[in-house]
Amino acid sequence: MTVREFAEKTGVPYGTLASMMKGHVPGSDKVVQIAKAMSVSTDYLLLGDEKSSNSSELAYVPVYDVRASAGVGEMVLDEDFLGGRMPFNVAWLRSLGISHVNNVAMVEAQGDSMEKGHKDGIRDGDMLLVDTAVNDVNDGGIYVLDLNGKLLVKRIQLLVDGGINIISDNPAYPDQKVDRDETQFVRVLGRVFWHGRHLL
Repeated sequence: MTVREFAEKTGVPYGTLASMMKGHVPGSDKVVQIAKAMSVSTDYLLLGDEKSSNSSELAYVPVYDVRASAGVGEMVLDEDFLGGRMPFNVAWLRSLGISHVNNVAMVEAQGDSMEKGHKDGIRDGDMLLVDTAVNDVNDGGIYVLDLNGKLLVKRIQLLVDGGINIISDNPAYPDQKVDRDETQFVRVLGRVFWHGRHLL
């Protein structure tokens, strides 16, 4: 990210960061502020040693009582209701490519349109780990979408004409093409980085 983007993310003034990049040693308050914002240890910032960070640090990810439909779509209801929190290892979250642990949320998948065969893919009842800071689409990724008030979990394919294909991994469900002038009605709520389920 740029220095200005880093300043916005950490809340440290641009001028202060520019001085630090020229060799100025920041005060302890700024070190702590950056460490908290970037989910790293102060030892890592001061010593540059990844091993100094606490590898057992946990992030308590909020679980929302909503369902992202992997079927025909379900209306978004009670989207602000928090259904608890689930602990995840911070280092593991970073290894997935999560932008920031404070941006992660979990929602439940509903339906079978993202299944690949009997056991593969996203199944009904799976818990989805979503990075809510990702609002730009990468071709082929799986996203949680708000489409006209319906919460969906789908794969997105970018089209050369500026439109998108909303794809179900289950071949029984047809793709939905969204023309370029209609993409404004598709709101990306986050990218799915992981899904898990109970073993029966």
